[in-house]
Order: sequence, then C-alpha cells, then structure tokens
Amino acid sequence: HNVTGFHKTPTYKKYGDPSTWKTKWHTMAQPECTPPSDKRQAIVDQLGADTDGAIEQSLRTGNEGIPSIAFMTWTPHFGESYNHDDIGQSIDTWLDGLPFFVVINSFFRDYFYLGCTTEEEPKPSSIDPHCSKMPVLEVSCNDGGWVDPCEAQEGLIQIYLQHPTFDWYVFMAKDIYLRLDYFRGYLAGLDPIQPIAVMAGNPERFRPPQFECSQEHEFLYPKANHLAVYSRGALEKLMPGLRRNSMYSQARAFSAQRGFQGIQLLNWMYSLPTLLAPLAVLNPQKTLLNLEEEWNPAQALGMTSPRGARGFTFNECQEYYANASKPTYKYIWHNVTGFHKTTLYQKYGDPSTWEEWYDMNVTDCVEQNM
Repeated sequence: HNVTGFHKTPTYKKYGDPSTWKTKWHTMAQPECTPPSDKRQAIVDQLGADTDGAIEQSLRTGNEGIPSIAFMTWTPHFGESYNHDDIGQSIDTWLDGLPFFVVINSFFRDYFYLGCTTEEEPKPSSIDPHCSKMPVLEVSCNDGGWVDPCEAQEGLIQIYLQHPTFDWYVFMAKDIYLRLDYFRGYLAGLDPIQPIAVMAGNPERFRPPQFECSQEHEFLYPKANHLAVYSRGALEKLMPGLRRNSMYSQARAFSAQRGFQGIQLLNWMYSLPTLLAPLAVLNPQKTLLNLEEEWNPAQALGMTSPRGARGFTFNECQEYYANASKPTYKYIWHNVTGFHKTTLYQKYGDPSTWEEWYDMNVTDCVEQNM
C-alpha cells in the first residue's frame, strides 16, 4: 500500500519530505487530510478551466511589454452565510477580467466554495461567475489570535511557489479600487528583478505593547494597512525566511497580531528599497500620505475604502478615474537601514544571509537603545 497523498498537502508543498526537515518538526493541521465534500469538488471541477484561463491571461500581459501582476487578498473568518459580493466589486470594475487570488484558511474552504452556488448539484449556469476569477491559495493557520500574520506569510509563500513568474505581487485589502492601466504604468517604470516594495500609508514607528520604539527616521516604516506590493526580486529575497516562519515568528515577538504589522516588521528588517504608494482615501481629494507639496488627485494609483458609506463607491471610482488625466508618475522613496543599528544585525548580519530565522527582540527598537 504505497501512497503519496501527503504530497498534496500545504505542509508538503511548503516544507517538502519530512526526512529532509533539519531544524524542527512542522505539524500538519487536521483540515489538510479532510476530503472535500462532493458538492465542493463539483464546484472546483466546474471552475478549473476558467480559473486557469484567467491566470494565463494575467501572465501573458508580461509578454506584451506590460508588467504581469498577481493581485491577492484574503477572506475574513466566516461561516456558512459567506458570499462573494465584496470581492466581486473589484472583479466587476477595475480588475478588467483578471483574477483575484484569495488566501483561504483550510478550516473555511468549504464555506468559500459553497458560497458560489445555492444548488445541491452545481451546473455551470448556476455558479456565481465571480468564482472563476478567484483562484484559491489554501493555507493552514489555526493559532487563535495569530491567524492574520500566518495567513499573510503562507499566502505569499503559496502565490510564489505556484506562480513564480509574475513580475509583481500585490497583497491588498478588498476595499481598494486600483486604476489598473495607471498602476501598470507606475510599475513599468521599475525593474521587477530588483528587490522593491511599494507600500500604502505613511512611515510610522513599531508599536509593541508597553514599549515605545524609536521615532528616528531610520526606524520608521509604513504599516501598509491597505496595500503591499512586492517585485519578484523582493519576494525571492524574502522567500527563504518566509519558509522558516519569519513573518509569523517575528509578529509574535512584537505582539503584532494584524497581518500588515508583520509585513511592516519584515520589510524593515530586510531594508527593502521602498516606495510610498500615492493613494486617495474615501474621495479623490484626500490622500493617504502626508505630503509636503499640494496633492494632485490625478496622481493617485487608486482609492482605499470605496464602500460608499462615507465616500466613493467602486462604481463611482470607476466613473471618476475613467475621466481623470494621467500625469507623470509620482515616485516617493523611503529607503531606511535602521535595522543595521540593532544588536541582532550586528550579531548575524542581513536576514537574507541567515540559515535560520532569528527573532528581533522589542528592546532592539526602544528609545533608550538609540
């Protein structure tokens, strides 16, 4: 009875054969061995070809002189009432037929797929067409309050392992409208082979509980609550650490339970060359960044929080930016090397050279050490 079913699990895809694990045991979560329901499998089978076609369309743009971009988001922790309307708004407007990869925790995968149809025996005509534009990146994260940094880490690992040839990888909240053509042009002016991050928001200090980290410029980095963009070169640089649980482990060391807080810490430790994304928030006249010069709404790459409650809806964004001008791109660099001043760096050097991951202690960022 020779079987290799373990090779199909997220744990194997991330770590390989257990006989090759050198430093620690990686526990397989229970949902990895749970067979899919017949209904879910029927939906997956129906969606397969359409989803693959959407991914191929994304990759082909890179052969046409346009950067190929993988857009990915994550789902909330939901129950049986889950529907795809929130992601569907992006698919119906700015994505223009491109797929929106979705990071799904194994515990909730059935709910996600079952939200694609209300029929017991799914047929192509009964499946929500949005679902064919939502390739799933299944991850296994079950550590209570630390699910967010785990899903961010594992989602980045899965998108890179499954699709390593994209030029750019965009990890973003679902409530963002992007100006696709203008955003592509912005990235086209950069080299995806170089390690570069594009982050939303202003540089800010790290905020572990009961500690005051330095406000020195070199110790500030954007938290990117809405958007984190990585070049292929950047993700290649981060990948060995990610596969050693760097983001999850570092987030726990700083009690940083939100996914983007882990990204903030990790990018800063790697001293990634970073651009601050010019984004509007709620309406075109309001910028997410603190700028010294006057804000030009036409230079926004998009808008955060277009839900309509206090600002623009997705459709209103679509209408506004369709008529907006496309001025010269605004590149705002924030390149800092504050991590080089820490005791951890002085002992072990650049994280991209480490053979194992070393957590930075909160005392490395507090005022009295500066």
